[in-house]
Amino acid sequence: MTFVKTPGRRQTAPADAPLPPASPRQEQSQSPEKNSPAAQDHVLASTSDPSALRNIKDERPSGRLHTFSDGTPIPPNPFDDDFTDDGSPPAASTSGLLSGSDPNASGIAARKSSLVASGALPAHVDEAFSSMPLGSDAQLLAFSLVLEIGASLDDARQYASEDIPVVPGKSEQQTRLEYCLGRTAGLSVTEASAFCDCEADSDPTHFREATRHPDAASTPSVKVNYCLLRAFGMEAETAENWADIGPDGGAIMYRHDFRKISAFYEDEANLTLSPGIFPRFVGDSIPAADGKRIVLGKGGFNQVELLRIIDPRSGQERNFAFKPSTKTPSIGLGAELTDIKEDEFFPETRNLAAVSVARTLGLTGDDGVTGDAFMGIVDDRLGLFMEVAPGKPMAAHHYKMKLDRNSSDYARLTKPAMKKQLMKDPAVNLAQSKILGVHSIRFEGKDVFLTGSVTDPKNPDTLEPFRNNNPSLKKAYARVEFFDELINESDCHAGNIIVEENNGRYCARRIDLDQSFGPNTQYQLTHENSFMPYYLPIQTRYLDKELADRLRSPGMRDAMEAAVVGTLVYIEDIEAFLDRFDMIVAAIDAGEIEVIDNDDGWRAADMTNPRTSLFARDGQRPTFL
Repeated sequence: MTFVKTPGRRQTAPADAPLPPASPRQEQSQSPEKNSPAAQDHVLASTSDPSALRNIKDERPSGRLHTFSDGTPIPPNPFDDDFTDDGSPPAASTSGLLSGSDPNASGIAARKSSLVASGALPAHVDEAFSSMPLGSDAQLLAFSLVLEIGASLDDARQYASEDIPVVPGKSEQQTRLEYCLGRTAGLSVTEASAFCDCEADSDPTHFREATRHPDAASTPSVKVNYCLLRAFGMEAETAENWADIGPDGGAIMYRHDFRKISAFYEDEANLTLSPGIFPRFVGDSIPAADGKRIVLGKGGFNQVELLRIIDPRSGQERNFAFKPSTKTPSIGLGAELTDIKEDEFFPETRNLAAVSVARTLGLTGDDGVTGDAFMGIVDDRLGLFMEVAPGKPMAAHHYKMKLDRNSSDYARLTKPAMKKQLMKDPAVNLAQSKILGVHSIRFEGKDVFLTGSVTDPKNPDTLEPFRNNNPSLKKAYARVEFFDELINESDCHAGNIIVEENNGRYCARRIDLDQSFGPNTQYQLTHENSFMPYYLPIQTRYLDKELADRLRSPGMRDAMEAAVVGTLVYIEDIEAFLDRFDMIVAAIDAGEIEVIDNDDGWRAADMTNPRTSLFARDGQRPTFL
């Protein structure tokens, strides 16, 4: 499927068109009120760049400004106090621009007053006259309003100065405003000109709405998307819900047609398009020099490729891991044990929800537990883009090792009485496993299989930090244990933990989070799946003080809910997730989870049992090898 933008026409749903209905398998839970403390806490907690929370209007001096910088009196702004909650404009008129007036004439005061009456902030009007003294009122208004939604001074000046023809049937003001909005949203000169020539209907009130809806702390990209979606004809409430779809979200929706994208999601992955899974990238990958596609990993359920694209956040070329979507994803044993049904399995939404939780907890940075992820359409394929985690696994992917039938251990373990005990009594199995230095002993016919960690032949030197009891590595593994327990992730084999070392300090990151958020934690293990405890979540026993304090901070539970609502599909998954959050916080408060705040405490932490510690699991090797 190739997405094509038809020049001169807006390829979006009409204003009154409902969003695509949820498929029978997608019972979408309701989002909380966007202005609720929960939503606001989530915004604050999930924004990694504090400067992104800066609202342009907060730069105004405290108290009401009475004059422009040149002493000209400022008339009352109809948008300051009378703006309605539903986003509708106030009764005051927004007309009266004096296009083309001479800036050196005595009418400057009237022109400034007219711009303010149209919705521009006085400080931005001053900046407009200073930066573009010869600009028309339409240019000055556009300059002022795109400043308000986050455009830089240089960009606002450039967009407002670019030469464009007035679209027949539209005023200079509307043409200029729509053009500058399109450019601020990331459209090219040609695209922004076509945007003006389509059915878009931009209005100054949309820019003031964007500073208040969804809330005052919205990032610039949310404000820009909101204005663009309102210009498309979306109602204020719908535009609020869809505004947080990424830095280029509105531009992507314009270029590729919301309805086509929605149909593509349904066709490729049985997914109903929603803001949480909107594609952050649509385009082609950058081919490798040899033209070959690089496969990072191929498991029993999926394939992960290395693709190079233009990063939608930075605009720079960057490598990402890409997991193509499918209409028939397969689940693993861990997902079955945690009660994820095959017809309820949407790996993209579970992975994205996990990343959202990590981001809200501040765990996606240098000391985080996972990298960022987003949906995209690349080379006409839908899939999940994931940051490539730096580092390497500390143990090999594969644990299952067949015991030599000629060995003395084989003879001992296969004696009828011993075999019966090993199969029936977990305590006996654990005791014998410790003797062999493995995690468990399994029988399949006449064969004996041992589960345990082995060194990856590609990374042979991985055991030194384990032998040295490195405190930062123990802290990193403890964070992974906590994260896996919180999201109930059931595919934590050693190959899915990537460890990075930086000057003797370590960070462990989880990858492949598809099989998370299953509602069940009371799984029953049979002998056939006795190896699964080393893939399933381990109960948190230690946690660093910084993270423990973050979990107990006011509003964090609401922020956790906001992090998954709208991305996770099933209500029972969300409720079970919040229950696990409550239990972990209660365990911290009760002292059942030991909170550690220094390296000495981590050195003293007992992480020697591979059945209760990922640190021990990945750091121990079988003694019989």
